[in-house]
Amino acid sequence: MNLCIQSGGVFGHYSLEEGYRLLADLGFSSIDLNIDTEFDRNVMRAHMNEGLCIFERSMPEIMAHFERELNAIKNAGLYVYQAHSPFPSYMKDIPEFTDFCVEIHKKCILFCQEIGCRRLVVHGVTLTRDDKKHTQEDIDRVNDRLYEGLIDTLKETDVVCCLENLFSGYDGTIYAGHCSDPHEATAYIDRLNEKAGKEVFGICVDTGHLNICGRNQYGYIKALGSRIKAFHIHDNDGKSDLHLAPYTGTVDWEGFCRAVREIGYDGDIDFETFRQYGKNRMPESRMARPWLQLIAETGRVFIEKIKGN
Repeated sequence: MNLCIQSGGVFGHYSLEEGYRLLADLGFSSIDLNIDTEFDRNVMRAHMNEGLCIFERSMPEIMAHFERELNAIKNAGLYVYQAHSPFPSYMKDIPEFTDFCVEIHKKCILFCQEIGCRRLVVHGVTLTRDDKKHTQEDIDRVNDRLYEGLIDTLKETDVVCCLENLFSGYDGTIYAGHCSDPHEATAYIDRLNEKAGKEVFGICVDTGHLNICGRNQYGYIKALGSRIKAFHIHDNDGKSDLHLAPYTGTVDWEGFCRAVREIGYDGDIDFETFRQYGKNRMPESRMARPWLQLIAETGRVFIEKIKGN
């Protein structure tokens, strides 16, 4: 079990080479690569299939695009443990957008296979309260089209597609979203794997999303068990998706560590804490470094608790 942190937020302060060296020096071993930043939803909305997203292009072009960053990761002695695919995969007024995104996700899967990353987070679709045009059944069909469309590509690789527990916000109110209910998430992942004929789907549990949806960390993690292939670890106030460092909000970290220990999870633990030290919140690099150091130390404490030390 090693410490992992997402790439997002770090490089507002540092170059690729400086940032990855710093993360390694602080004790992180692996990276959650934010390849979702290559996808501007507003641009894609108007320019689907025009080659503006790197993942619309050939694999040699994709690899060339990421060459410098991958070299910086390798030279720092780090590896890519998980990655985050572009989102959203649905626009309520453009039905063909989901099919376009399926092709984007397929390229992300192949990219992950090429770089040795075995976990790709792909957000599902949640019915929003302002969508008066579609029913939950409509959204369920979109999710089926999204994930089932990835099965053949996943079966050709060693990559696991990780769903994520989501939420929806409307008129200042937070609603539970796709995979937020542990029993529904369990049944859905099992059904997808049964359809695939092998285990190519799992879940990335987002602690912050659980907290703002009022879900119990211990109960949710225990219910998903071995289906958990990755984590997004961050804190908030129970009202907004703040992506802060643990112990700065209201997440039950004791329950989290106890559940992770009891399910026997032995993968890396990933901190999705980009707003804690990002440029907008921490304008000076010398202010960002102490937070990154504290998050690394928090990770070491978590690993001790999870291993029962």
